[in-house]
Amino acid sequence: MFARSQQRSADTERSSILKFPTLYNATNDGLQSPTEKITLRQYYNQELLPTFREEQSPRSLTEDRCALNHWERITGDPDIRAVNTETLIGFRDGLTAAGRSPHTVNKIWRELKSIFECAVEDGLIDKAPKISRRMKSTLVKAPKKRQREMITALEAERLWKV
Repeated sequence: MFARSQQRSADTERSSILKFPTLYNATNDGLQSPTEKITLRQYYNQELLPTFREEQSPRSLTEDRCALNHWERITGDPDIRAVNTETLIGFRDGLTAAGRSPHTVNKIWRELKSIFECAVEDGLIDKAPKISRRMKSTLVKAPKKRQREMITALEAERLWKV
């Protein structure tokens, strides 16, 4: 069992080297893991944006950039491999302190989470960060949206008569 996990780790490392050759350092002993800082925006711009430009709408790209702007402003733009639960808690608290609603906080997190999940698929990080097991897709528990009441036919007639 241990040998399988080592093999999987070696395969992931090899895959990462093939996908991100500019991030790995060549030495006499072979290739070493990246030593320089790789930020979320750097990964997004170099690896995801070329493909996303063809696949996504301009509005979606704008939302990605906006989420990355919030991330950089609040977290100080840490290395993508160093992001942990404490980083997310600080990010969440920074957004709520800035007056963002729970729905907005969760929307921004969904944008960033998709970038983290791409980094997992590409082998850059082992797993996408989260605050807890129960809050995988949200950072804040948002109140339920208020349901609008239907109007009656009589009320609709009164509205149209005015």
